Amino acid sequence: MSTQPNKIERIPISAFSKRCLDQIEETVASKLKSPEKIEGLQLLTEILDSDSSHCLNIVTLNHDLLVETYLQNYGILDGFHSESDDLEVFDSNAFKNTSGKRVSILKPHGSINWYRFKKRDGSDFCGKCLSNDPDHLKNRKGESIDPPTGRLLLAGTTNKELSYGSGVFLEILFQFHAMLKRTEILVTSGYGFKDKGINNRIWAWLDNNELNRLIIMHEDKEKLFSEAKYSLKSNYDRFSETSKIRFIDKWMCSTTLEELEIAMRNPDESRIE
Repeated sequence: MSTQPNKIERIPISAFSKRCLDQIEETVASKLKSPEKIEGLQLLTEILDSDSSHCLNIVTLNHDLLVETYLQNYGILDGFHSESDDLEVFDSNAFKNTSGKRVSILKPHGSINWYRFKKRDGSDFCGKCLSNDPDHLKNRKGESIDPPTGRLLLAGTTNKELSYGSGVFLEILFQFHAMLKRTEILVTSGYGFKDKGINNRIWAWLDNNELNRLIIMHEDKEKLFSEAKYSLKSNYDRFSETSKIRFIDKWMCSTTLEELEIAMRNPDESRIE
């Protein structure tokens, strides 16, 4: 009885690397499916329900769909417009249509349901798949769309900062910059200050206006400083004589609206205006 040796497939290193990256992205996506019950985000709805005129500008580096699913009843503005029942297409002009939408969401690292598609002219576009079958989508004319060429999520380290300069990620970063220019108080929870690209924009924003303040929700301040990029400690020390950086020693899931309002006050304020 003779046996045949296994056939070895020889492929270029670039193709092999792409397969590895695709596998990593698929693994990340499979681990981030939304649970049946979403918990820990109640502070967001408390803010929105406390005043019907309140709007929320949210920037999340997570790839999951928890925030947009939890807040969907308030209307979501995220840069996508409807193309068909199962597909939304990214278009920066969609950020101008704020009617009936109280929540703006930016995802600089992409999302588990964002995919890169090819147009008939060969150019790329970012599509959000609303079904579990991205390979069988149709456009608004009912025509079938070619399967996606890959996911659009940043799951690495240095590749994130490099990717900020192209495609949909460049536009999202531009919108983040524009959002910061309209913002005086930035609140973070769960952010480890390990992303140099995001960090640099936060520090530049803090310097841009004397009224700008950063509130950090974190239950272990010492651990945050030890694991974050050094720029967090250096800027915290730089602003130590002011109230521009403040800490709430809890995660957002444990923080009350009253505690947040107190942290947002200026030192000479006796109440929230």
